[in-house]
Amino acid sequence: MNIKENDIFNVLKLIKRFIKKNTGSLPINLRKNPFIVHYYNEIIRFWNKLNFIVKRTLKDFDSLDIEKFPHYLYATYRILWENASDTTVIKELKVIRKSFLRRTRSFSWKRNLEGKDEKEKFSICKSVPSFMVDRLLQVMNLEFLAENIDYMNSLVSNIKLSIRINNLIGNYTKEELFRKIGD
Repeated sequence: MNIKENDIFNVLKLIKRFIKKNTGSLPINLRKNPFIVHYYNEIIRFWNKLNFIVKRTLKDFDSLDIEKFPHYLYATYRILWENASDTTVIKELKVIRKSFLRRTRSFSWKRNLEGKDEKEKFSICKSVPSFMVDRLLQVMNLEFLAENIDYMNSLVSNIKLSIRINNLIGNYTKEELFRKIGD
C-alpha cells in the first residue's frame, strides 16, 4: 500500500481532534480522500478496543503526550487489523517504539480481560461504549444485545447496491450508460 506521509499526518490530526472532543464533520478536502476517511472511521469505530490495547501495552501510558497518542492508536490498528510489518509502521510513524510494536503483536485478549466483569468485556470486545451498554441493558439482556450488535456489524459487508439511471439527458444505449458508470 502506497501511503502518503501527508495523509497519515491528517489522520493523526483528526484523531487528536477527536480525543480533545473537538468533533464535527470532516473538512471537505479530507472527505474526498478515501485513505483518510477509512483510517479515521475505523479507528473511531474500534476506539474501545484500540484504547484498551494501547493502555495495556504501553507501560508509561499515563505520561504519554496527547500529541503521540494518535500514533499509537494508528499503529495498533495497522498491526492488529491489517497485519502491517513493524518496518512499515516505523516508516509511517517515526515516534513509535519497537518495544511497543513487539508487545502489541503479542497482546492477549484472554490475559488482559481476566478479572473484568461481563459487561466490561462485552463493551471492549464489541467496541460498544459502556454508557450505551448500560442504557441498552435496561431494555434487553446481554445475549440479545450481542446478537443485534453482530448483525449490525455484518451489514457493512453485506450491502447490496442498486443504481437507477434515467436516460433523460440523451439517447444512450444500455452499453453506453454502463460505460459512463464505470468511468
